[in-house]
Amino acid sequence: MQSSVSWRKKPEGDGFDPVALAIHGDPHRDPRKHIIALFYLVDVEPEAVPRGGDDAAEAAWVPLAGLTAEDMSGDHIRIVEMLRE
Repeated sequence: MQSSVSWRKKPEGDGFDPVALAIHGDPHRDPRKHIIALFYLVDVEPEAVPRGGDDAAEAAWVPLAGLTAEDMSGDHIRIVEMLRE
């Protein structure tokens, strides 16, 4: 199931209907500074091709099964674990 995507700026009229999945805001979750992370779940068509934008040179779908904490920033692996359930 390809059902997750994240973005920094959601384009208007893109056809996505995001559902809030989680908000992580514990001030001690990142040793660098207090960061609040918002995570959304979005259903996409299986043939959809992700594209890099002005803040990413490239984008790609990756299988959830292969992701580890080392592949991700901070505690974001917790979200992947939620999606795996």
